[in-house]
This record gives sequence, structure tokens and C-alpha cells, in this order.
Amino acid sequence: MYAHVSAALATILERLDGTQTERFCEVVEEALALLQRPSTNDYDFEGPEFAFELFISNKLVEAFLWSKLIQKHYAYAEYERALECLFAASMRCVVADNDLYDNENPRIDDWLAWESVHQVRVQGGKVLTPGPGILAAGAGFHLVAFLVPAQEAVDAFDQLLAASPDSVNWEVVARWCLVIQAIWEEPTPNPEVRSNPGKFKGSARDFWLVARGRVLQKMSPDALASLLHKIEGSQGEVRLRTYFFGDFWDKLPQAAKDHLINADRLFYSREGTDRSIFNELRLACEAVLDDILWEPYHRWLQNRTLKDLRAVSAARDERPLGTLLGQMLQQLRPVPEFNQFVAEKYPTARQFIFKDLRQALDDLLKVRNLAEHPQRSRPQSSLPEVQNMYRKFLGIGQSGILQQLLALEQEH
Repeated sequence: MYAHVSAALATILERLDGTQTERFCEVVEEALALLQRPSTNDYDFEGPEFAFELFISNKLVEAFLWSKLIQKHYAYAEYERALECLFAASMRCVVADNDLYDNENPRIDDWLAWESVHQVRVQGGKVLTPGPGILAAGAGFHLVAFLVPAQEAVDAFDQLLAASPDSVNWEVVARWCLVIQAIWEEPTPNPEVRSNPGKFKGSARDFWLVARGRVLQKMSPDALASLLHKIEGSQGEVRLRTYFFGDFWDKLPQAAKDHLINADRLFYSREGTDRSIFNELRLACEAVLDDILWEPYHRWLQNRTLKDLRAVSAARDERPLGTLLGQMLQQLRPVPEFNQFVAEKYPTARQFIFKDLRQALDDLLKVRNLAEHPQRSRPQSSLPEVQNMYRKFLGIGQSGILQQLLALEQEH
């Protein structure tokens, strides 16, 4: 709470002095240091409701304090630091909003729509509206948009680009631009700004979209290629999580995630024509099968006494590379111990494991081998085959093989 009091003191100092004095900046920086201490977030003793409200309040106070430091750095021509403060303020709003949305709190535009219809009259004929308060998602962005003149933020960016010091990490600045633009997203005010170096005249939000493009031009070709590759991977992960896997995404082994992101990038960048997608799917499946079938089976074997030593020896052998898929299931199908393991761990999934899964993996391995080791005497896989296999394993228009595999652990 000391940080909240300090923020109030900073506001009073600014009003009394009419400007940001050295004492004002000290109070702001001390308050930020308090809010960033690890102990600041330990509120359990007060109960969950108080903890949640104080967490949101702290984030909005941090956004307020970072916004106030921008003018200090701008005055000292520390334009990179000014933009970093603007990014930090925006990020605090993002964090606060994420927690508010998770708790189904109303958004600030919902409050504004409500206020446009409902008004509360009090004595004296004065009209008051309840206002969004701190527990309305988007309140922090309204606060930052009010505290930071949009044109001043633009000028700081232009000055940084004009100076272009060697110490600037342009990849980081490009990331700042994406976050900063959220300050002027609807329904916060989106004033018109100008940028003479960039020959821009338009809304503050649109400026930061253009600004990011200008930053990318400052990067070396190698750095730009690396950044775009990272962006593709990030977009792929969001797409895979949102449209295909949902909560199952967090249950995937990291190796499977990496190969699925590669498959997604290849599928969408090459319009489903790249046959190397087969191998990415194969490697992703291997990682999942290790987690769902192979490792649990080995643990199951270790926890029991088995009579058939030859079957145990065969089951415990390290699998040959390239035979984990349909071939592994084909090899283990007649092993009594593996059948008993499946019957105990996945009693309702027997047909899926020994028939549907085995056939799908066998089909994938065949087309993968044709693509990876082409021969003149054998026909190449067709382009529709690439798309059909991708849809089968990710679940586009059908139940996905990978999702069914991951569901085994959840159901049993």
C-alpha cells in the first residue's frame, strides 16, 4: 500500500510544483521499486477477493507510474528509455486485463455503453455516472492514454529513429511497437498524430503499426530473417492452440510442439504443398507416443514380475529408429504383456490403438518414406495427400489422431 500512497504523493507534488521536479521523479521511482519487489504479490493472508483487487490495483498504479516517467526521459533526450516506459505501462495494462477477463469482469466499453443509456441523478440536479472503476478491463489503457500525449510518444519514436544509436536493439523496439499500439485501441481515444520523418498523418494506433515497419527496416537482413522466423513460430503456436489443441497443447511434449509448429509454418507458407510436412508429423507423433504409450509401458513392466522372459526381453529392447509408428504397434500387438498393459490402462481405447491409430501411423510412415527417399520406380505422393494427412492428424473436419492420443490420459 506504500506504493499507492507514493503514487498519490507524486500526483500532489506535480500539481503543487506545476511540473515534474527531481523530488517527483524520486517518489515515482521509489514507488515502482516497491511494486516490483517479490513480496509485493504475497496477499494470501487477506483472502482471495482482496488479493485479486490489490493485484489489479497494483498493475494500474504501475501503469500510472511508468507513464509519469516518460516525460522525464523525454526531457533528457533519453528516447529509448521513454519508449521503454511506455511499453512497460502498456504491459501492466495487458496483465491486468488478462486477469480481469479470466474472472469475467466487464470490459470498459461495456461500462461506457451502459453509461450512455443509464444516468444517476443526485440531489442538486447534478448528473453522476458510476464509472468503470479499476475492476473494468481496459481501465488501465484509458488511464495511460489520458496521461501520455499521443503526439509526444510519436515524437519520442521519431527522435530515436533519427539518432539511431548503435546500442539500440531494434528487434526489442519492434516488439514494443506491437504492445504500445494497444494503448490507443478502441474504445480508448485514438487521436490524430503526425510524423514528418515518416510522412504519416493518421490515428495514433495506426502510427504504431507503421512505426513497427520502419523499425524492421533498421534491422540487418539476418536479424530480420530471424525475427520473422520467430514471429511465424509464435503465430503457429497461437493457431495450433486456438483452433486445434486447446488445453491439450500444454500436455504436448516440447519436441512435439516444435515439430507441429514447423509443420504449421510449412503448411500455411507453402499452401499445403511441402512434402516435408510428413516428417514433421512423424516426429511429433513419436514424441507423443513416447509419453502416452512407450514410457508408461516400460514403467508398467518394471512394476510387475513377468513369466515370459523372451517377451519381456523383446518388449524392453530399444526401438529401432523409424519403427515407433505403425510398425511398433504391429510388433507389440502379439505380445501378451503389451495387450495386458493396454487392457489395464486404456480399456476402452483398444480398437483405437490397435486399429485406427496403427493404420493412421502406418499410412503416414509410408508417404513420409516416399517423400524422404524418392525413387524413379515408385510414384511420388500427391499434393492432396499432404493436405489430407495434415487434416487427419490435426483434426480439420474430423477427429484428430493427435488429440485422440492426448485424450487417452485424460479419460483413463
